[in-house]
Amino acid sequence: MGDVVVGRITEVGNKRWKVDVNGRQEAVLPLGSINLPGGAQRRRTMEDRLQMRQLFAENDVISCEIASLKGPNGVMHVQTRSMKYGKLENGQMVTVPNSLVKRVKSHFVTLRCGVDAVLGHNGCIWLTSSSAGKAAKDNDEDDGDKDDDDDAEEEEESQHEEDESEMNIADVEKSRVVHEMEALRHAHAKRVITPEERFRIARVANSITLLSDALLPIMPKSINIVYDVSLKFAVKPSDMLIPDIALKIIQAAKEKL
Repeated sequence: MGDVVVGRITEVGNKRWKVDVNGRQEAVLPLGSINLPGGAQRRRTMEDRLQMRQLFAENDVISCEIASLKGPNGVMHVQTRSMKYGKLENGQMVTVPNSLVKRVKSHFVTLRCGVDAVLGHNGCIWLTSSSAGKAAKDNDEDDGDKDDDDDAEEEEESQHEEDESEMNIADVEKSRVVHEMEALRHAHAKRVITPEERFRIARVANSITLLSDALLPIMPKSINIVYDVSLKFAVKPSDMLIPDIALKIIQAAKEKL
């Protein structure tokens, strides 16, 4: 529970999505476990159910967090309530054995080369241009549903108004931040990735593949080392997986690791 995973939507059902998380069975993303547009905190309505495909549709790639394992078969339930989770666009996914993805302080990282990576504990790694990271800043605040406490004792009028004013200011500021982050995400999804950015993403993807083939730990440090070695040898991204060149890169990277 709490692990970051990257998956692909396979089915839109009644109040839930099914997600392929590279496991023996698909995970479940309930409608009540996502961030609504604008960060609204309210009960899900019939209108929300009818618009589910506008949020996540089949084949969409998403980042999410394991919320619980339920039932006798241990069905994985995931959630995207934090703003750092959600749909991933304009990038590339690489799949490796999950045992090679090592636990680090944050699994949302920006590599030295300017590529953002989401290192899923399930072995699915998402890569995109670092500009997308500005739209998916780490926000560890859990945006769970708020419960009204109607049983509280009635306080003095002046104190109540002061507290209410502070809450309104906080809500307005939170809403502004959410709208800004959503706008950045939409802008990144629509923009054209330049050839230079695509070369960097491809080089990182092949660096991860080389680490996987050599059964070496996959973490920001090791990815950066393999990336730098490939640059040192002046190897094109398209040539990195040629067996002789791959062996040369890995041998040099092992010395630094």
